[in-house]
Amino acid sequence: MSRARANNGQRGLFGWGRTLGCLGIGALVLTVSDAGAQPFFNTQPKTTFVPSGASVDLIVQASDPTASSITLQWKRNGVNIPGEKQTFSGPVAVMEYVFSAFPTNCGAYNVVASDQAGATESDIAIVLVTNIPTLPMKDAFGQTGTLGTNFFGVGLASNVGATVQSGEPQHGNEPGGASIWVRWTAPASGIATFSTLGSDFDTTLGVYTGSTFASLTSVAENDDDVGYLNSVVTFNTKAGTEYQIAVDGFYGVQGDIILNWALNSQFGAALPVILAQPQSVTAPLGGTVVLSVAAQTNGSALTYQWTLNGGPAPNSPNAPVLVLSNLTASQVGDYRVIIGAVGTIVRQASYVAHVQINVQDSNGSNPNAEAQDKFLAAIDPKNGFGSGQRPHAAPAGGYSGSQVFANISNTKEPGEPDPCGVPGGASAWYYYLPPANGMLTVDTTGTSFTNVLAVYTGTGASFSNLVQVACGTPPSGGFPEVAVFPVTMGTPYYIDVDSVKGNGGTVQVNYNLQSPPVITTQPLSQTVKAGSNVTLSVAVSGSPTLSFQWRTNTTVWAPQTASSATVNNFHAKDEGAYDVIVTNSSGGVTSSPAMLYLAAPLRFVGYSGTATGSFVATLLGIPTTNYVIESSTNLSRTNWQAILTNSSPLGMISLLDTNMVGYTNRFFRARVK
Repeated sequence: MSRARANNGQRGLFGWGRTLGCLGIGALVLTVSDAGAQPFFNTQPKTTFVPSGASVDLIVQASDPTASSITLQWKRNGVNIPGEKQTFSGPVAVMEYVFSAFPTNCGAYNVVASDQAGATESDIAIVLVTNIPTLPMKDAFGQTGTLGTNFFGVGLASNVGATVQSGEPQHGNEPGGASIWVRWTAPASGIATFSTLGSDFDTTLGVYTGSTFASLTSVAENDDDVGYLNSVVTFNTKAGTEYQIAVDGFYGVQGDIILNWALNSQFGAALPVILAQPQSVTAPLGGTVVLSVAAQTNGSALTYQWTLNGGPAPNSPNAPVLVLSNLTASQVGDYRVIIGAVGTIVRQASYVAHVQINVQDSNGSNPNAEAQDKFLAAIDPKNGFGSGQRPHAAPAGGYSGSQVFANISNTKEPGEPDPCGVPGGASAWYYYLPPANGMLTVDTTGTSFTNVLAVYTGTGASFSNLVQVACGTPPSGGFPEVAVFPVTMGTPYYIDVDSVKGNGGTVQVNYNLQSPPVITTQPLSQTVKAGSNVTLSVAVSGSPTLSFQWRTNTTVWAPQTASSATVNNFHAKDEGAYDVIVTNSSGGVTSSPAMLYLAAPLRFVGYSGTATGSFVATLLGIPTTNYVIESSTNLSRTNWQAILTNSSPLGMISLLDTNMVGYTNRFFRARVK
């Protein structure tokens, strides 16, 4: 059977495409076989199709003649498989992964081999169970097949070539692009569970009632809760009700889908229904965060258990509202609330709400800056924050800042680069847009585990478009990581922090931009009424702290050292050219001179002829006064013609007369209109 490599640009950001329906499988191969530079694979894992329950034996051999040891880590759908990591002494490593194949452990398997020279990923091996039915899932919503009224089942489908229809919702509150649908009628009232576990790509899942897109009502949605980038939903059913089931790929990724479901009608109690989910929040250090949920059940009182990173949240009340006061790093992470009905054993879990800390430019905070598990979730302004409940608005910015978050539940995506050649397995992405050119320092001081740091640029549309521009180095053989590199104003920089061992904890990303001064608004030339005070100012960007030195006719003006300078009691002796020198530790710049003149008497200055025969001059007058400039070929009282009528808020009007050719004499005068 033929095999074809997927075109990543056509098949979506992540995953593996198909050429022959469910069985013609191609892999996006990210291997670099460079003997002596980093590990390479002598033996690749093999795609396997077996009956349910049959044994699968995946094996790889990796080599690097220069290596003293090689580490192998098995992955499923790009996610590290716990307990399937081993380090081998010497230049050769061989590792098997043996398991019994069932629909729920199908997927895309591969291995990352790493040593001191870097990391290499093996080919993708698809494991697929062959003796399960093909489900009648269709791309077009109105043409779907049905799962009937079965209490439970499992089956195979594919979303390769599927699209999204106009008016279709986002499933799992995440962007898709290749959805397929199927109908199911509940045979009884009870609690149903649908899952995509066993699918070989990053799925999203939604369950609805309604017969048209306009009439759809969301019953349950999910992205990633069941592991290996697969999804699961649990919801109350009503006997005889038809439900619309949608499976999509995160940002349109495509592949084989395993859909399994079961209905339990024996509980005698219904799940609490969550009406409003807790919202993700980025807050300042020391701020207050309020997380809340709204739920209901069949008249029973509800219980609430708030969790943080999978365990009980400290000091959490049995209440729908959780208040986090004086926010610190120990409180950041993934919050959830488990809701139950008193007197029953059924429980319903809310969406995850991410709590993060942001500090920007010392005492500010950007509530729209966040770090994310998935790359596109971190950089796409159209994507939702975490569970998709509020939009991204802006990347992190400013000259300095910090983001504190947790990566405990983070994984790694298919095709994701290994930062600095380290495989990791619990990556987090952070997006920064510099306000100026300069040298950027990024470090992970405050992070609770040994980490690796890398920074990329690129279009952001694909991992294949990313270019690594900096790699963190530990200052003294440990951590935190520190990277220093030049940046360009307006260019996005994608910061990737991962765990060396693939585990998680609290992450802190700090950045500081050293930028030489850039004058964005020059001081203004103007006329000044005798005896009055005049203030000149300049607008400048740059970091660190800026110093200002004002000058008059290039002579330093000692008392004036701020971004503005005031001349008191202005008189003729104060006329001249005023400028300012702005400096910091990264460099310096001198402003354009601002010419200050007395506002009276009315007169021309700076007059001269040009090489093209024109005449230029500047009229000095009283600010906001209308003047008429006239010309004549002689000084006769009756031969003056108006050539310019104008007013300037600064009392200075520029004259350019191009009508000089053919005249022996040409005279100019000005008067108040």
